[in-house]
Amino acid sequence: MESNDCINNAPGQCSKDVFFKNTCSSKLGLIETPSCNQNSINFNSTRYTPFSRLFASLATTPHSVSTGAASSPSILSIVEGRGMASGEIGFACLDLRSSEITLSQFPDSKSYERLNSSFQIFTPFHVLLPSTVVEKNTQLFKFLKENFPSLHFETVARKYFREANGLDLLRKLCSPDFKSVEVQVHSKYYCLAALAALIKYVEFHENIIFSAKSVKFVFTVGNILMILEAGTIRCLEVLGNLKDHKSNHCLFGALNFTNTTAGQRRLRSNLLMPSIHKPTILQRHAVIDELLTKKEILGSLCTLISRFQGFDCAIGAWTARSQARSSKTAERAISALFKLRQCLELLGALRNILSSLTSTMIIAATKILADERVNTLLSVLQELISPDVQYANATGQQVRSNHVFCIRSGKNGLLDVSRCVYTEQINEINKLASNLSEKYGIPLRLCFNISRGGFYLHFSSRNMNKPDNFPSEAVKVQHSKSSITFTTNSLMRLNEQHARCVDGIFISTEQILRDKLSEVQKEFGCLFLISDCISLLDFLTCLAIVSKQPGFTKPVFTADTLAIQEAYHPILRRFFQDTCIPNDIYITSRTNALILTGPNMSGKSTYLKQVACLQIMGQLGCYLPARYAAIPIFVKIVACIGGPEREMEHNTSSLANEMKEISLVLDNISSDNEDEVNAKSDLSKCENEGDVDAFEKAILSVDNAQATSSTKDSFVTQKMLLVVDELGRSTSYEEGTGLCFAICEYLLQREIFTIFATHFLEVTQLARIYPNCESIQLTVKIDSFNNIQYERKLNEGATQVQLYGLRLAKQFPFPSSIIQWAYEHASKIKSQLLPAPTPNHEDESAIATLYRLGCLVHQEIFNGGTIPNEVTPELIQRLKTLQDSIKPY
Repeated sequence: MESNDCINNAPGQCSKDVFFKNTCSSKLGLIETPSCNQNSINFNSTRYTPFSRLFASLATTPHSVSTGAASSPSILSIVEGRGMASGEIGFACLDLRSSEITLSQFPDSKSYERLNSSFQIFTPFHVLLPSTVVEKNTQLFKFLKENFPSLHFETVARKYFREANGLDLLRKLCSPDFKSVEVQVHSKYYCLAALAALIKYVEFHENIIFSAKSVKFVFTVGNILMILEAGTIRCLEVLGNLKDHKSNHCLFGALNFTNTTAGQRRLRSNLLMPSIHKPTILQRHAVIDELLTKKEILGSLCTLISRFQGFDCAIGAWTARSQARSSKTAERAISALFKLRQCLELLGALRNILSSLTSTMIIAATKILADERVNTLLSVLQELISPDVQYANATGQQVRSNHVFCIRSGKNGLLDVSRCVYTEQINEINKLASNLSEKYGIPLRLCFNISRGGFYLHFSSRNMNKPDNFPSEAVKVQHSKSSITFTTNSLMRLNEQHARCVDGIFISTEQILRDKLSEVQKEFGCLFLISDCISLLDFLTCLAIVSKQPGFTKPVFTADTLAIQEAYHPILRRFFQDTCIPNDIYITSRTNALILTGPNMSGKSTYLKQVACLQIMGQLGCYLPARYAAIPIFVKIVACIGGPEREMEHNTSSLANEMKEISLVLDNISSDNEDEVNAKSDLSKCENEGDVDAFEKAILSVDNAQATSSTKDSFVTQKMLLVVDELGRSTSYEEGTGLCFAICEYLLQREIFTIFATHFLEVTQLARIYPNCESIQLTVKIDSFNNIQYERKLNEGATQVQLYGLRLAKQFPFPSSIIQWAYEHASKIKSQLLPAPTPNHEDESAIATLYRLGCLVHQEIFNGGTIPNEVTPELIQRLKTLQDSIKPY
């Protein structure tokens, strides 16, 4: 029987054999399998790794910091509402490294953009779905299969998605430090239902159980963060390089100066969902300013934070454990406890460094680190663990001996006897090696390797030949360039005895430690808060390191202007600084649309990505690579920049993909006002939670953008930044021009900051009609040989360069006859085109002036400006009627 500190029987618990409706005997274990009918689902055939083993291996091993978006050891359970609640998504995600469970529930669009963003952040390895979702092949399942083909989907009977069971499990498992989550999710039925199925799956299939009152629960409020869609993340290269997924030439790679895996995950999540809460961003600026003025503290802080690598995994190893006990899992748990003690001992030095800083976030972090419960836990660990034993991220006999003797002598009589036997066995093995060396007169060294079965003998040799006096007892001989390794039958027998002894010691040691720590299990909640604090400090120091680079400036926030002088693309600035060319960015609410033209390879796509990436960095709280920067706060950034699509996989053309992408953008524009209202409502609700204690208020204000201020200036000031590159490039010139013109004009009538890059010069005529539209270009020079020289500098007006595609082709090794014929055919086609009718410039000027006047009047009224008394409502209506009748296209 397990102790009362572990939850073994959840509400409605059933036997393992009936947990899933249909079972199979494959590696997947007791997983429900859809019936084999004409609509049967073929699950991903990726090799399955039991999470009990994966969790154990990740519990204490530090992870290398990478830039990719690879799957993490997490399981995500999803359920969608039905009937009137269709579109309401609830999910629960368990991170097996740190035993943290994230809950969320939100209304989503038909394109599931919020769910898509959640997948980008959590990157689960397994996804649990109700059986009915797979059997009926619902829209949700189609979306998941299409957008995440590499995920492993597993189904659970619908009856186990029960919100009552989920709420009961939350009450039993949640640490007291996160009790406010119960209030937040009490009426969130779908995320509670997903939680119930998730815990059942983990207990019955993964054989992992959680200690009572020891799990960290987090409820995310997605409406107070910017939403980046998956297509935008890909084309802006936020997480990975488009050409080489292993390369770190992406925005994440350019900013990643974190020292821990937890800090890396925080940076990644903030890149995918930057804050739209101005006070939070300003608090981050205050920390960066202070660290930049005290650079010696920044260096010391980075060095000390790096020693907390693996702290969150060490906590997870002692709040959740596998029911399948073994000496390997026991040894990993012991190593995790060493790491836990080491990190708790370092907190004093960390508090001393932070004591000289005065920013709001740092003061809140210092209070977290000064929790009195830390001293209670540390005293228990120091009393139990020998002071001579230290954490080491390595393997070998010395590390194993540390694990064997980790508990102080006299704590357990049977354990002391077992360790005496262990010592005698080690002495006997050493004696065997010495006797062999003396017997044959050759120098033999005793080595240890677990993969080779334990101890073996090593003989250094300059060649691969055995010496004449090589031991005749040698077996399993292996040769290398400079050595010969072997073992003997006697040594193998001693290794077997030694292994059995060590296994018993590890299992006994783990049980003794767990029994002792169960007395202070309720104090473990403070460790989760400290882990969050460490990851936050790592994230802030990362921003400070980026911001201290030469040429970076702190942005100021405006209500209606995006103005950046001599701005660099952040990725090019980091990795290709010598060839990077700065450009200005200027968009306002009065001129909220730019039409960008220029020859091929002039830098249009790069400029669009530069604007979007700099805005993401600004709302992250980072300084920007520019001379001056003033930015608004956007609730959404959307980039339609094309790139390699899966036309063959989706059985669609390039144009169909373009139209699908831009139609989703236009469809979501109308719902932005509702989203912004929801964001303000949710933020105000979070700020006014009466049952959240002072400490939780501090951490929420520090990390989750739930500050005490609820003024209008605290929220988003602009709704969307949209960058579109060469829309309509995949169809004929006439159709592409028509599509671009119509879509661009539609966007001009919305409150959206838009940059529209195109080769269709007819679209630039919109700048002559609409007062809120301007035409800009990236300039080039034509040399004496009629070749293009790219300046990549921004200028006003539309490009005047003709036949720039042929000029570009001329720079490649084509046969000269092809280029000549191409020029001749292009000139002939251009001359055969019907000439445009000669306009009456006076009438055209009057029409354009009248139309711009009407637009300015309506824009001034909308912005709350002052209108002359002569401009009466009747005059405005007459002007609008006349304007509609003579609108120049």
